[in-house]
Amino acid sequence: MVMVVLQIPLIFKMLRLHVEGIAKNQVAVYDPLRKWMDNCYRGVPLGGLGSGSIGRSYRGYFQQFQIFPRIYEEKPVLANQFSAFVSHPGGKSYSTVLKLVCCYFCQARLFDAQNDEG
Repeated sequence: MVMVVLQIPLIFKMLRLHVEGIAKNQVAVYDPLRKWMDNCYRGVPLGGLGSGSIGRSYRGYFQQFQIFPRIYEEKPVLANQFSAFVSHPGGKSYSTVLKLVCCYFCQARLFDAQNDEG
């Protein structure tokens, strides 16, 4: 019971700082009043613990990024490609670029735009 009483000033300070951050329209890295809804469906990890993740949309676009906790970017990347490089000590190195091939409608629209210019 003594430990709980000792933590009360810390709890009030954290809540005060949280309310002040909301009033200043600042995004906190961790929101103590919101349930944490992170799951494995958000994407694959970019590295070790805490390094973020990258995910794909239902159409195959790389557009679901998370670098900081609770802050997700879900907008398509204009380049829409992702490169991977693998290097083994004393062995071969591999690199590849993963991208979604443009659909027929997009290719036809690009072809029409090129013909209109020249």
